[in-house]
Amino acid sequence: MFGCGEEELSDEARRMELISGFLGSRQDDHGTDVRMLLERVDEFDLDQYIKTLSLEDLNSTIPEGILETEKKIYYGTREVMQSELDFIYKTVASDSMQDIILYTDIPIEDLARDINYVKKFIHGYALLPKKGLHINIIHDMSRPTKEIITGLIIYIPMYMTGQITPYYFSEDHGKLFHHTLRLSGSVGLTGNGLDGFPETTQYIMTTDKNELRYYRRFGEQLLSKALPLMEIYTEDRLDEFGRLMNSCFDISGTRRVILSSPPLFTMDDELLEGILSRNGVSESKKEQIRQFISNFRSKLEPTLLNEYVYFQFPIYSRDEFAQHPVSVFLSEVFYEKNIYYTYEEYLAHVRDTAHYLNRYPKTEINTSASQIFRNIAIAVINDKYVVISKNRRPSIHFVIQHPKATPHKERLTA
Repeated sequence: MFGCGEEELSDEARRMELISGFLGSRQDDHGTDVRMLLERVDEFDLDQYIKTLSLEDLNSTIPEGILETEKKIYYGTREVMQSELDFIYKTVASDSMQDIILYTDIPIEDLARDINYVKKFIHGYALLPKKGLHINIIHDMSRPTKEIITGLIIYIPMYMTGQITPYYFSEDHGKLFHHTLRLSGSVGLTGNGLDGFPETTQYIMTTDKNELRYYRRFGEQLLSKALPLMEIYTEDRLDEFGRLMNSCFDISGTRRVILSSPPLFTMDDELLEGILSRNGVSESKKEQIRQFISNFRSKLEPTLLNEYVYFQFPIYSRDEFAQHPVSVFLSEVFYEKNIYYTYEEYLAHVRDTAHYLNRYPKTEINTSASQIFRNIAIAVINDKYVVISKNRRPSIHFVIQHPKATPHKERLTA
């Protein structure tokens, strides 16, 4: 009932905390920050965003002579902000397609307050995947939660391309000194500063080939000490994602699934066929969807019989449905076109779900919660994995293991 093991209940203080959390919903800053991150993911439309990206817009802001500058030193917060943009300018203008390495533990609170700078920063870095560059980024997870979430929000456009691999360090490396490394095939940007004294921060940008070779070796060694923060699955990793999901069925423990519409596997086969045909889905894609559902049902059966599984999704009124049409959630098969229900089909699927899941005593359905997201689903698998799945634009899955980047079950269901 509490979603924990017996060992946690044996501790009186922890038991009281769990009972308190169960009886009354709790809101905290962490929950608010995570909710904001998930809302941005839910609303993000990659196709629409890409249309806004323009190299010409970036070119119009490039300082005179910066592309020819071989070395430059920057001091203090304002110049540090300019150095980040100069790094982007020189990387975008270069012919190099070498992977990018990014790391910084410098506080971003002051930088994030300058909305104009943040817009330029996001726009510039989003051009790097558009150019075809892959980004390896090491996030500083020892930051305050609010800063971590702010950083992740800033990088959402890059995450949505699937051309970013995130890492983190397992240990806090101290906060007296701060360091930065930005590295592409054509330019390196390094920096350091003293905690609490941003005016003493110094950044150095270089295009010297010998120095770049040194920083590349340094950056690769830095990556070797980092751990994966999450795995990102796009359609080109469909088989890998399927294998991961199959392995999750072997994990014992509770599951919590937060959805915007009823789960696909509970839909009656005849209802599914009618919806797919009415929406013009090809026979090959229909067969892929059928096979997925058949496999998922057989794999999930033992879990539903033996484990506590919580499903949460809203039931929309006819007026709510008319205002925001609901689509079938097909992210598992990476189907990006809208497959909309009629209201009658939607209600039929709700009834199918109740009929299907009510056969399993350990399964709980909550349809009383208000609608949270319309384009993402969240599955918490025994607090081992959190899978955030976006249905379309783009269809993509984020599999998270780090606790600070994990939306805790109590915060999701509050």
